[in-house]
Amino acid sequence: MATLLIVEDEEAIAELIAMNLRLVGHAAYQIHNGSEVMTAIGERDFDLIILDVMLPGQDGIDLMHSIAPRGI
Repeated sequence: MATLLIVEDEEAIAELIAMNLRLVGHAAYQIHNGSEVMTAIGERDFDLIILDVMLPGQDGIDLMHSIAPRGI
């Protein structure tokens, strides 16, 4: 199945999303701060990133522009 990154500052919401994705067989990782995203995608290959817009550190819109050239 797919390897997914959940970027959501509300830990309860991130855990709920991850739990449901794991139930259907996906590998789901969580980050709660926008400034950690680029490090995480440099360390692991993700098939999909679920990205919140309002994040501490760096917002989701800026992150989207940084992530897009990577083809994720």
